[in-house]
Amino acid sequence: MTSRNEKEKQQHLVLATEPGAALNVKQPEQAVAQLEHYFSESVGIPVSVMLSENYEDILAGMEAGTIDVARLGPYAFALAQARFGARALVNSIDIASAENMPSIPYRSLIFTRADSGITHLMQLKGQAFGFVDPRSASGYLVATFLLQQAGLDVKADLNATFLFSHQAVAESVGKGEVIAGAIAEEEFLHYKKEHGLPPIRLLATSPLLSRGPLAMRPGLPPHLERNLLNALENLHHSDVAEGVN
Repeated sequence: MTSRNEKEKQQHLVLATEPGAALNVKQPEQAVAQLEHYFSESVGIPVSVMLSENYEDILAGMEAGTIDVARLGPYAFALAQARFGARALVNSIDIASAENMPSIPYRSLIFTRADSGITHLMQLKGQAFGFVDPRSASGYLVATFLLQQAGLDVKADLNATFLFSHQAVAESVGKGEVIAGAIAEEEFLHYKKEHGLPPIRLLATSPLLSRGPLAMRPGLPPHLERNLLNALENLHHSDVAEGVN
């Protein structure tokens, strides 16, 4: 445990992105440097931005105190609250892009190749299926609900595997390594635009989902919380916002 005096003297802050965030940025190293510079100046102490690989590593780091703040999906945040009392600092909202294009809805998709012969979910019984992460809302939790609604038991009826990124699921479905997979719609469209996919058939689409918050571990000094909140509120007005799109 960290003493109260040590908390007040915290000299460094670690902010973790949501898993796979680097895949959606054209120049991730440059984006990280820009974010670190912006947050360090705004918060008043050095801030490191960590490109995360999976939710469990993020949750373990927050619980151990090596990660202070992280962007979490709704399911991962619920786990963080239950495990170690994480609190939501801010929640993101969807805004139009600089080109005034509407934002992509946040929801879960289950899809397969058009030539797979699969036309409905029940045909997935016994087939190889790709999920993102056991703590991912769009890449696992919501998809399991869609499958259960169709009458499938995910553990008993599917040959399921976790691939630990949305990109990996899209790639595996595209290559035929798994018959079908579940990912977030925005991740699906990004991968399709950047890498291409063979003709795809959508098997199920969830209702619109609520995005998870930027969450903080317990024990952060109040003045750092205030400074970080101000920095986040002003981020989309800064030059940095353009660099991370």
